[in-house]
Amino acid sequence: MKTILSLLAFLTISFSAYGQFDHVEPEPRESDIKTEFRHSIFQANYLTQNLLIQFLEENREGISFDSESFNLRAKDLYYEKSTDFKREKALDPWLKLKYLTPEKRKLALLDSALNLNKEWKESIIEDGLLDEILKPIHYGYDLSIKNNTIYAVFPSLQDNSYRAIYKFEFDKDKKILSKDLGRLMLRGDSLFWLTSAYAYKNHLLYKEINKKCNDAKCSKGYELETKTYSNGQLTKNTKQVFSRNKNELIQEDVTDYIYSKNKLESATTNTYKVRNSTRELYKTAKYRYKKGKITNKEEAWINPQNFEDRKSYTEHKYDRKDRLVSSEYKGWDNNNEISQVRTEEFEYLKNHYIYRYKQTLKKERGKKKLPLQYELTYTFY
Repeated sequence: MKTILSLLAFLTISFSAYGQFDHVEPEPRESDIKTEFRHSIFQANYLTQNLLIQFLEENREGISFDSESFNLRAKDLYYEKSTDFKREKALDPWLKLKYLTPEKRKLALLDSALNLNKEWKESIIEDGLLDEILKPIHYGYDLSIKNNTIYAVFPSLQDNSYRAIYKFEFDKDKKILSKDLGRLMLRGDSLFWLTSAYAYKNHLLYKEINKKCNDAKCSKGYELETKTYSNGQLTKNTKQVFSRNKNELIQEDVTDYIYSKNKLESATTNTYKVRNSTRELYKTAKYRYKKGKITNKEEAWINPQNFEDRKSYTEHKYDRKDRLVSSEYKGWDNNNEISQVRTEEFEYLKNHYIYRYKQTLKKERGKKKLPLQYELTYTFY
C-alpha cells in the first residue's frame, strides 16, 4: 500500500513539475500596460510643436494675441491606468511673433530695424517674406541694406567665432531673387546651407530652386527642390535627395499638378529610387483638391517590403470655415488585408485646441500590434 501511495505521490509531483515547464504566464491585460507614446513622443518637442503650428496655420482667431504660454495635457484613450501627461510651456517667441502678432505691429518692427519704402514693404508682404525677415530682427541680428540686398548678421561674440547670416536679395522691382541662411566666416566670406533662388517671366514667377545641405560645405549630402510655374501657378515640383557619400542622387519625387478653370484639381507624385545609376519607380501617389485644399490621397508601393503597406487611402474633411477637422488613413498589406486604420481629429475652441489620434488596427511584419489612442489638449494663457 505504501508503495502504491509513494508511486501516486511521485506521479503527481512529476506531472506537476512537467506542467510547470510547459506553463505560459498569461499576458497582462491591455489596461495594465502603459503606452510607450506617453513616455517618448509626448515629451518630444517636434511633435507637440508641429501640431501646434498646424493648428495655428488652420485657425488663430480664437487664441488671444496676449497669450504667453500654454498648458499641454495628454490623455490616453486606450490604456485605462495610464496617467495623464501635463506640462506648462512658454509659447515660443517666434511662434508668438508669427501667429499672434497683428500685421500692423509687425510692420512697426520692420520699420524700427530697416528704412524701407512703401514699394519694398508691399512686395515683402506679397511674397510672404515678412515673417522671415522679422525672425532675425526679433533675435537681435544686425541688419543692413546694400545694393537691393538685406543682410542680417548675428552680433560679434567675444571669441570672434563664426556668425549666422541671413541674406535676402531683390531685383530692381523689389521682387525676391534669392534667400540664404548660413554662417559668416572669419575672413569675411559666407557659407550657405539653406538657399532659395527665384526666376521671373513677365513679372510672374516661373522657377524656384531650394537647396538644403546636411553640412555647411554641402559635402555630406543635400536635398534639392525645383518648382516650375506657369501663369503664376505651380505645375511641377521635383524633389531630389543626394547621399552623404559622394553626393550621389538616391531618390527623386516628381509631382505634376493639374488645374481646371484655374483651380487646382489634382496632382500625381512618382517616387523613384536610384541605385547604381538605375532609376526605379518605387511609389506613386494621387491627390485630389477642392478649394485649394487636399481632400484625399491614394498611394501605391510598387515593390513593398513585408513590413510596409502595399497601398493606402487618406481622406481629409473640413468644416464650414475650411479648417481641417479629420484625416483618416487606411493601409493594405501584401495580402490585400487592412493593416492600419488611423484617424486624426482636430477641434478649434476659444483658447483651446484639441487633437485626437486613434488606431483601430495595426500590423507590423504581419503581427498585430496594440493600438495607440490619445488626446492632446492645448490651453492658452
